[in-house]
Amino acid sequence: MGCKTPLFGIKSLTFELYEYKIVKGDESMFEKLKLKKQYKKCLLEIEQLEAKRARPQAAIVEAILTNSTPSDDDTDYFNMYTQEINKRRERLREIKAKLDNV
Repeated sequence: MGCKTPLFGIKSLTFELYEYKIVKGDESMFEKLKLKKQYKKCLLEIEQLEAKRARPQAAIVEAILTNSTPSDDDTDYFNMYTQEINKRRERLREIKAKLDNV
């Protein structure tokens, strides 16, 4: 009977270690899926902001081609959308770096 107790303890310990590896693996998989979702969302936001930036950009180009000064509003909107796009691209790089490390 003395042999069964240590053997049972070893089996139990082995099972707990196996269970721990599964849980840790699931956590990293969940983190990876979460990061992929954030990455796609960030890409979509960038596309939407670029579409919004297209109108003031076209107005600025038109003003340059006609040798007139662009509207201050168009310039402000263009700069605002450009800043937002740059912020999202920086966030995209951060997410990509985390995704590569997971």
